[in-house]
Amino acid sequence: MKVPAHERSRIPRRADDHSRAAAAERMEFIREAVGARPEHIGRFSMDPAVFAGNVENFVGVAQVPIGIAGPLLVDGEHARGDFYVPMATEGTLVASYNRGMKLLHRAGGVKVTVTDDRMQRAPAFGFDSAREARAFGQWVTANFDAIRSEAEATTRIGRLLDIEQFSASRYMFLRFNFSTGDAAGQNLSGKATSQACSAATAPARCASSPRSSPRPSCAVRSPWARRWSRRNGSTRTSGSAGTGLS
Repeated sequence: MKVPAHERSRIPRRADDHSRAAAAERMEFIREAVGARPEHIGRFSMDPAVFAGNVENFVGVAQVPIGIAGPLLVDGEHARGDFYVPMATEGTLVASYNRGMKLLHRAGGVKVTVTDDRMQRAPAFGFDSAREARAFGQWVTANFDAIRSEAEATTRIGRLLDIEQFSASRYMFLRFNFSTGDAAGQNLSGKATSQACSAATAPARCASSPRSSPRPSCAVRSPWARRWSRRNGSTRTSGSAGTGLS
């Protein structure tokens, strides 16, 4: 029986798709399909099962040169002591960091303070007039608990801390600030904000349904002045009194 061409080009999948056997089968498929023999990426020490949910069609790992710099003497609120730092970077930088860490160590180390910790998403809502935008902001303030319940229903660890408001004529910018536990929270905060916005823009809750767009004022890849005072993620300051550096 002849196998259809599209079947011959289909990447192999298995029920136990994150396994060494599945990775080996796909590696053999690549050899036959393109004539390449990528031997090194198939040599790895980790159990492929740990990659479930992180990568599909797993075949192996890429090896990256790593150097060590340190020790870096840290006086932090959660970490204290000497730390050796693994770094995957370009030539000469590990040596440069190593010299800097040596200087800081001799000066007494680095004192680190966490000043804020929040992940944000900032949708914008456009209305027919500034008056409607203002009314929407008042509605958000009055219904914060309900909005928070909608947002937190999408996550086990995320918590909506507050919603900041910034008006600009007939537009209302909302900044949803989340605590995300040990997670970075990029996907978490996006999903939670989307759910909250869906509830906020329901026609039954607004005199005129706002037109929303995501993230114009987020401190992520955007040249917005407020990002310097309203940073995204964990905000830390560090300095060394011995060197006068901070």
